[in-house]
Amino acid sequence: MIMEKKYHLLLTDSIKYSITKIIPGIVALINVIVIIKIVGSEEYGKYSIAYSFILTLTAFCGGWLNQALLRYYPGNNEIKAIESQAILGLLISAVIGLFILIGIYLIKANSLFEFINILIAIFLFISVLLYQFQISVYRSQIRPNIVIILTSIQSILSLVLPLFFIYFFGPEVQYIIIGLIIAYLGSTMKNIMFKSYSLKSSFLFQDESNSILSKLFNFGWPLSIWLTLSLSLQFFDRFFINHYYDYNLTGIYAGFYDLVVRIFSILIFPITMAVHPRMMSLWNKSIYSDAISILKIAMLIQFLIFSCVFIIVNLFFEEISYILLWIFSDLDPEYFHLLIPLLIGGFIWQFALLIHKPIELNKNTYLMLISIVIALIINLFGNIIFLPKYGLIATAYTFIFSGTVYIVSSIIISISFYKKMFTLPNSNIE
Repeated sequence: MIMEKKYHLLLTDSIKYSITKIIPGIVALINVIVIIKIVGSEEYGKYSIAYSFILTLTAFCGGWLNQALLRYYPGNNEIKAIESQAILGLLISAVIGLFILIGIYLIKANSLFEFINILIAIFLFISVLLYQFQISVYRSQIRPNIVIILTSIQSILSLVLPLFFIYFFGPEVQYIIIGLIIAYLGSTMKNIMFKSYSLKSSFLFQDESNSILSKLFNFGWPLSIWLTLSLSLQFFDRFFINHYYDYNLTGIYAGFYDLVVRIFSILIFPITMAVHPRMMSLWNKSIYSDAISILKIAMLIQFLIFSCVFIIVNLFFEEISYILLWIFSDLDPEYFHLLIPLLIGGFIWQFALLIHKPIELNKNTYLMLISIVIALIINLFGNIIFLPKYGLIATAYTFIFSGTVYIVSSIIISISFYKKMFTLPNSNIE
């Protein structure tokens, strides 16, 4: 009876988180289509490189804090202390990111500043950092209703505002990004400003506060590096396509990739979002059997969803190709063969977020770096060696192979956990 209630809560939260992804996902799909039609593949290629770079930087600077909150906040008795130190951690993350951006700008180490200026890059970084922090806080509190509201506001503004700036100022990358900045800030600024008052209490009981911040950082920094490396896979794909070809082909690949990602963000990622805080809360309370049961059912649901999507796409591939050709009129039909490998790769990387949960549960997050470094090496090797010879399809298959290797290596690292998980009663898994 208790587990039935847990499954019901998981299903309820998954549905709620699906709403948080359905609205942004649909809006993002429309956004991709509209922006490509208005600005063309070349400008979209520039935009995708700039945006993926900022997301990677945000993961490096603030990913540790967001992941640590999801791990320690649920079921914790030190909530007020964690909140105050989280705000201080956010401030530190912002300062580090600013120094990195300014340093890259001064030494001219990135082509990013060829089409956007440093101030726009800084504001985009800050706005994404604040938004992701706020969402992580509400996810860690298991408040999907608030997440629905914030993500819905942000997604709608992310469509409307870039189009507004494009219409009045021109179809250039910087105007798309200015619209995004306002969309991110507009959906979270009120809450962030209110929370900032927690900074005052951060300096009370300094020894205890330092201990909490250190605890958050020690858990989160490997995940921050992991997030940085995982997002850099996307960035390097687009970087190398532009390096060996041009922004136009970069925009084509990015358009297809973003389409697949949006679909899975609607169908699969809400399950991961719902599972994480509930699993961590149960694990923190030493209710191991329930936590493992939730992980099992989440894996099964994700695999069934992907199987249905894969069968449908294969059965109706020709019809889907015509639809894509009508939607992406600016794209060359010869690149529709990218859809299947990107679909498979997209699922593999989504499924990997569940596969490495045992590493997170046991607080051995530094071991996740082994798997992601191997995946990054494969990504770089595949793009450098095969992309110039075989074209975009090489990058798509590298996407699949790197994800598969990541999953296999994660299972090997947690092999004892998985052996117990599938051969012994759940209560024996710790």
